[in-house]
Amino acid sequence: MDAITLSFLSHLAVLVIWLLLATSYAHLIPALNKLGTALLAGVSLASVILGFAAQATLGNLVSGISLVLYKPFRRGDRLQIHAPTGLETGEVEDISLGYTILRTDDQRQIIIANSTMAQQTMIKLSQASLPGPAKD
Repeated sequence: MDAITLSFLSHLAVLVIWLLLATSYAHLIPALNKLGTALLAGVSLASVILGFAAQATLGNLVSGISLVLYKPFRRGDRLQIHAPTGLETGEVEDISLGYTILRTDDQRQIIIANSTMAQQTMIKLSQASLPGPAKD
């Protein structure tokens, strides 16, 4: 496993542990258990509204999970992508749950939403196709 996968899994594990602890705590206290049952309909409605409001963010999250799990590229790979500035080439510096960061040869950072990365065609460059000194 690489560092990105380990980081993602550790953050996911912490989130799951906190949710389990909060749920267990709520069920241990009878007053909170009854209150939780009464507010279940309100929470479900709020989650639907929040889901619609955060649709782009949730799309980036799901795309980030798929990029981490399927690994079409890894940290250190050189990619060629279409950006608003045109065709860009850079090295994958980081993949988070929301964004992928590329570092170009002129040291610019290109930050691309994972939903965009998952939908566009990228060219993964090999070391042989990199510009370098001409060999005679």
